[in-house]
Amino acid sequence: MRIVTLNTWKNEGDYARRLGLMARGLQALGPDVVCLQECFAAQGFDTACALGKALGLFVAAQPARSKIRPHAGRPTLSTSGLAILSRWAAAGEERLALASDPRDGERIAQRLDLVTPAGDLRLLNLHLTHLRGPEGDRLRRRQLEDALAWAGEGHGGSLV
Repeated sequence: MRIVTLNTWKNEGDYARRLGLMARGLQALGPDVVCLQECFAAQGFDTACALGKALGLFVAAQPARSKIRPHAGRPTLSTSGLAILSRWAAAGEERLALASDPRDGERIAQRLDLVTPAGDLRLLNLHLTHLRGPEGDRLRRRQLEDALAWAGEGHGGSLV
């Protein structure tokens, strides 16, 4: 099984060009599962859905960090969340609010249960704080510990 993770960098830079480059790069890798972070979504724009369509994969998205961001030259209400693209449809999906810091904003974890030809699989997708120094280290540790404990709840298959 080929699993790829990618931080899509929201809608920064030349979004349309980057979206095309991400799609072509992922197509070349031929993944079974793609875990995405910082997935931009706004009226008429959706990174996870665009990549899912380009790759022919199912999309399970969890929006987060809703705020006004500049896009196409104007302020746009958008989210920057998590998504998992998969060759197999989801048997279950949930999200967990993680500990956060006001300087960093909302952080979440996403878990997705899949039934694959190789057996049951639970995927954990998360994007930990970017804060630096001892405070950031402590917060990242707490976020990871909470997410890992939550990811294993009530699941007997493989955890990735």
